[in-house]
Amino acid sequence: MKLVLALTLVAAALAALPAAAAAGPVVHGDWRLGGYRVKADGTLGGARAEFGRPSRLVRTSAVTCAAAWRPVGLRIGFYNLGGLDPCGRRTGRFSHAVAAGERWRTNRDLWIGDSARRVQRLYPNAEYGPTARAGGAGGS
Repeated sequence: MKLVLALTLVAAALAALPAAAAAGPVVHGDWRLGGYRVKADGTLGGARAEFGRPSRLVRTSAVTCAAAWRPVGLRIGFYNLGGLDPCGRRTGRFSHAVAAGERWRTNRDLWIGDSARRVQRLYPNAEYGPTARAGGAGGS
């Protein structure tokens, strides 16, 4: 009986591991979205390697491109100022991202929908409001 109880507890603990891993992708400041290392490989190809084929890929101007991964809740803008295709796997370079899916969280465990008070507690040096600079003083 003790062996059955021990095996049941071990099975329950192992079953909980995938649930923790499925908590969703993490935003690490301005350098990583999930496993997509923006500063190491900020190409559209790098984003595709991490998130798969985009649900939507649209060239928005001569130098910009918009990609969306709807199941992940992610939109990324790409650009190319050298006259090459901004929607190319190797030539589209990361510009900005919007992670709006409810699975996303920051590396400090801030989730979409958390209160402003929690934001201030986790990121005390962040700048708020319309005068805040992109990449503010708080960092990640």
